Amino acid sequence: MTSSGDLNLKTIDGPGPVHIDVVAAAHGLDAGGYSFAYVAGWAGGDLSIVRQAADTVTQTARRILAPLDAAAG
Repeated sequence: MTSSGDLNLKTIDGPGPVHIDVVAAAHGLDAGGYSFAYVAGWAGGDLSIVRQAADTVTQTARRILAPLDAAAG
C-alpha cells in the first residue's frame, strides 16, 4: 500500500490468480498448493503485503461465492 493507504498497481495485480484458486477450492476442486508460495514470491517475502493480499483475496472470493451459493441454494 502507498503511504496514503491507496492500493498501488502491484498490490492490485499480483494476487489475481489466487482468487480463482480460492473459489475453485470452495467448490471442491483441487486448487493446488502453490497459491501461498505465489503470493509470497510476488510480495517479495514482505509479510505485510502477503496479509493485505490475503484480506483482498478473501473479500473478493466471498463476493464471488455469495451469488453462486445463493443460486445453488
